Amino acid sequence: MEISRRLTLNVDFSLVGTELDWREQLNIEVEEGIITHVGNGYVGNAKHLRGLLMPSLVNSHVHSGDFLILEDGYNLNIREAVGDPESFKYSVINSTQYDLKKSIEMFLSLSYDIGVKTVVDFREQGIKGSMNAKEVKEKRSKLNYIILGRLEEDEFSDASLKKLKGIADGYGLPSPSVKYNYSSIRNYFPLRASHFAETLSHWLKYNLDEFLNLYSPSFI
Repeated sequence: MEISRRLTLNVDFSLVGTELDWREQLNIEVEEGIITHVGNGYVGNAKHLRGLLMPSLVNSHVHSGDFLILEDGYNLNIREAVGDPESFKYSVINSTQYDLKKSIEMFLSLSYDIGVKTVVDFREQGIKGSMNAKEVKEKRSKLNYIILGRLEEDEFSDASLKKLKGIADGYGLPSPSVKYNYSSIRNYFPLRASHFAETLSHWLKYNLDEFLNLYSPSFI
């Protein structure tokens, strides 16, 4: 909601504060789009909002490039379905017929429509994949779209990291199994995330404490 002046709202229900406490029958004052006061009870001369008022949602782990294939591959195991790079997923999204930008645009549009205002996207396909995401991001000014780029193994270098930094907002590691130089990634990207233990074999093979020390992710 874009507010240019002071506005007072009466709200039936709301989730309030960092703990999202449940509150009923509130009055809320908004100035220049910022909530400046939350009070108990209804007040006069206020716009009445019926329903639930809450902070916008955050989706902190998406692969927006998959949207056009949705649940395809449901009958495959995880390696066959999404394992990098020879799975069903990558055979589709890397094909010349697949419209990656359309997939990202449709996903972000749906997200915004259902109340998700921040999307954190683990963007595959190296520099090219992040560049496509950035082109979409420049059109989606209303949505906080955070691109976690990553390099393909055959393009990993300091020069590529520097180029990726100019495109992506952070680095999204697919798993500890990728033999990258973690210290180089840390040098270029303050925001770092990673998948970890998506399968039992990964959980048994990789040490979480060691990985946290080497990669120092912002979140996993």
